[in-house]
Amino acid sequence: MLVGGLRLMLGRPGVVVWTYLASLGIALLFSLRMHAQLASLLDHSMAAERLNGAFDLPTAGAVILRMFRHAPSAGATPYLGLPLYFLVYFLLVPGALFCYRAGAPGKLWILFNMGFCFFWRFVRITLLTVVVSGILLAPFFIAQNLWSNHVDEHMVGVASVYALIPGYVVILLVASVLRLYFDLVEVYTVQLDDQYRANGRPDRRVRKALIPAWKALWWNLPRALGTFVLLALVGAAAIFLTGRIAVDMLAQPRVWPAFLLVQAGLFVSLATRFWQRGAETILAGDYLLPAGAVLEDGAELQPRCSAVFYPTPVPVAYAPPAPVPVVPAHPVLVDPLPDPEPPVPPVRRGDSGMFRVPSRESDDIEG
Repeated sequence: MLVGGLRLMLGRPGVVVWTYLASLGIALLFSLRMHAQLASLLDHSMAAERLNGAFDLPTAGAVILRMFRHAPSAGATPYLGLPLYFLVYFLLVPGALFCYRAGAPGKLWILFNMGFCFFWRFVRITLLTVVVSGILLAPFFIAQNLWSNHVDEHMVGVASVYALIPGYVVILLVASVLRLYFDLVEVYTVQLDDQYRANGRPDRRVRKALIPAWKALWWNLPRALGTFVLLALVGAAAIFLTGRIAVDMLAQPRVWPAFLLVQAGLFVSLATRFWQRGAETILAGDYLLPAGAVLEDGAELQPRCSAVFYPTPVPVAYAPPAPVPVVPAHPVLVDPLPDPEPPVPPVRRGDSGMFRVPSRESDDIEG
């Protein structure tokens, strides 16, 4: 899963690059309000020198607190960027999974076309993920909150931190299993597009991907969860290391090296996420969906979304094979203008004696 997922991710770098550029563009667009609020506080303040010459964390904290409490509004709130981010997510992620599944290149028009094809299916999967995760994780959060109150009353210092860590680890593992499961549901939903219902239409029922995704996860839980957690830790480590180094660089007169360093960490984290997607595609490819409906002879076949934009090279196991034309070794020449009259039937050759003329001598002997 690790090697195969890495090959899928590196073989289509456009998937990661376009997703990163879209995320960066959204972040820059909706940070304009924060820039205007900071300008209203710092452009005419002597305290701003403590942030320019040497980055002072208490001063930065006071500025952020004052910005959210007293700064004037400067346009749309940053929270309006969340719907746009989810819109980009619902367009690029299905396209990336399709490219991994079908072997298509990670071009932008393929990503968006496939995203429009699977858009509402991924919206339903996301809503289902939120509902199921909320129901299953709520008891763990309640138990962790009760345990945290108990620790605060009986422990102090580092010992209290060590006592709280196991509960958070359990919550992260359960959340990882849920995230991995619904990732597999998305992969099987893309795979389900290769099958047809009895009426000849593509199968777009998300519920048909729930049981195959659960079986694939249950049969491969150790290696699937280990791969998912390992790649998640690699992405988190990239963000932590680059962020830690960038904090030490805040007192420098130029800010662009720290910006590039943090962006490199975010890019690596995003690449590990698509590495996870590639590994999940490899796992789902080992456990294909059961065969779908086969159309009867003469039934009209509705085109699939994937066939409209980019034909998938993955062979469909349940489709009847196309008849192979038989080519004769020597081509038979056909007369373009056949004879209008029917052919003459062959005449059976008769006895040659019946056409013999008797001589005069033979007639006298017979007489």
